[in-house]
Amino acid sequence: MTHRLLTLENAEASYYGADFSITNINISLDKGETLVVYGREGSGKTLILRTVAGLEDIKSGNIYLDGSKLEEIPLKDRDLGFTFDFSSLGKKKTVKEILEYPMRLREYSQDKITYCVDVALKEFSLDENSLADELDAFSKVRLILARLFIISRRIYIVDDIWKDLPYEEQEQIIELLQSVVVGKSVVIATQEIEFAKRLGKGGICVVAKGDISEKLSLEEISLLPSNMESAILCGYPIYMDVLDKDERGYFVVIDGVRYGVDAPLSEIYVGKKVCFAFEEGIGAKGFYYDKDCERLISRSIKKLSVENREGV
Repeated sequence: MTHRLLTLENAEASYYGADFSITNINISLDKGETLVVYGREGSGKTLILRTVAGLEDIKSGNIYLDGSKLEEIPLKDRDLGFTFDFSSLGKKKTVKEILEYPMRLREYSQDKITYCVDVALKEFSLDENSLADELDAFSKVRLILARLFIISRRIYIVDDIWKDLPYEEQEQIIELLQSVVVGKSVVIATQEIEFAKRLGKGGICVVAKGDISEKLSLEEISLLPSNMESAILCGYPIYMDVLDKDERGYFVVIDGVRYGVDAPLSEIYVGKKVCFAFEEGIGAKGFYYDKDCERLISRSIKKLSVENREGV
């Protein structure tokens, strides 16, 4: 059986001493692929990335790197790069010194260090003589990314360190990432829908409510969103209304239009507000959830349809 570059198998991740956890993590990364972990602020994206990087221990399950269990591989041999916080880079150092540091650790020749630094300075639009603590936020993000990508790594792990930048600067960072990740094995977290779509060519995993979906293409997610965040990512309009029942079956009325729906997982949802994600223009594919969008009540994509347009 061929193995993936990276595989998380039935893993459970949590921060040390915290109650929050993400369970049943089953994701993989192939060599040369970019995988996007998409979710809202606080959903657990960074926890997933830190777990992939081996910075957080898993409670159960396994992580395999090139077919070997991650915990059995010495830290120095894992060759995983992570976008650490700016404060860990050395505020009093120059941009050049910060970029040189990972290469000096690996005992690169001076000629190679000089060449790599010159390339990175141009690619990430940085001034080698600038002091790190005098950089603006936009330049700091570029420096963190330049330090990560300046050397060849087995896997590059990129948290959404650009999330607090103005949208125009975020856009420039994403365009930069699109060019530098080509041919590399990369895991990227983002909370921006359009960025997830543009970067997630190798697949997208959606994190929501302590759960993460398997890696799928945007088209595959659209066919069967596993949670409301997946439906939002795919552009489904979201509605909330009361799930009701009569002699003809279960239904909901939205904007004066009655829609027939499949039976819910439990009768406890009848007479209560639930969330609906559906789009008539693509064949009335629909999915509905409890009022907090936490539990998927029906995965039907065939039976959600307009029954009449008279209202009730």
